[in-house]
Amino acid sequence: MPRKRESLKQHQEVMKARQSVVAELLMKGHRRTEIMQMVKERFNLATYSSVTLMRDMHAIVDELNEVRPNQTEQWLNIQLGRYTFLYKKALEQWEESGEKEYFAAAIKALERIDKLLGLERLNVNVAADFKADITISHVVSGHVPASSEAEIRQLEGIAE
Repeated sequence: MPRKRESLKQHQEVMKARQSVVAELLMKGHRRTEIMQMVKERFNLATYSSVTLMRDMHAIVDELNEVRPNQTEQWLNIQLGRYTFLYKKALEQWEESGEKEYFAAAIKALERIDKLLGLERLNVNVAADFKADITISHVVSGHVPASSEAEIRQLEGIAE
């Protein structure tokens, strides 16, 4: 029996170390595929499946919700503030220059905000060209998309 306990304890220590690395990489904004590759390399694993990654992520979230609810909320607020700032700046730059890369950056910031708030990524189709109108369409999610640029500006608090 002592060997089984020892083995279980070792397994739990390795799992906690792996989850710590996953949490660190998530905080830095790495994508899941990048995290899987980095964990495999760091722990010298033959495989590290997306299912195991999701289990690790759920364990991290559960721990954060139980042990550190205030820290989690503080981190969430900081991240939301960062992405909101990026969104506003990208829109300002887009309005000044007409460069579609700024609009794409604004959309990406909105997607990150949705993800942080627990709203699954909305399917956003963006068609932007100097000769074409900008069209944004969302998958039915209970949200009603804005019907005009003026409405978007009003909702976002952007001066005309």
